[in-house]
Amino acid sequence: MIFSNAVLHWVLDHRKVFESFYDLLLPNGQLLVQCGGHGNLQKTLSVFDSVKDLHEFSKYFSKWKFDRNYAKPKETENILKEIGYKDVKVYLTDAPARFNSKRDYSIYIKTVDLRPYLKYLPSEQLQNEFVNTVLLHLEKYYPNLCWNLDYMRLTVLASK
Repeated sequence: MIFSNAVLHWVLDHRKVFESFYDLLLPNGQLLVQCGGHGNLQKTLSVFDSVKDLHEFSKYFSKWKFDRNYAKPKETENILKEIGYKDVKVYLTDAPARFNSKRDYSIYIKTVDLRPYLKYLPSEQLQNEFVNTVLLHLEKYYPNLCWNLDYMRLTVLASK
């Protein structure tokens, strides 16, 4: 069995990964993957992007590239079948994450979801300003989203 959890959305070339997995699996081996899928963090990323585009930050993002692959179920299913997988089942699940406090939420997003943004900012001070501005925007413009992450999980089940 090959198992992967919360990783493949950071890999842009899913076909290559699934081909490698297929080569590694023994006959009748099982594949179980869960990662961010199509629509993952859609509302949250809109907040991050609105802050990224603010005058005080935008100059740092001139070479911005979204470096995640939130795949659609049908596209993933087609790739798996083309490679030769059997018993393919791919689906999305709404899986929101809720945090008990602004502090917990802030630590988490700074460590995980804002990481691709923060690497564009040249100093820790700017990174902290960016995080604080995201938190302010959430509180002011998106109170229903505060301290929540709108995760959408893609589950992939298949066999060789």
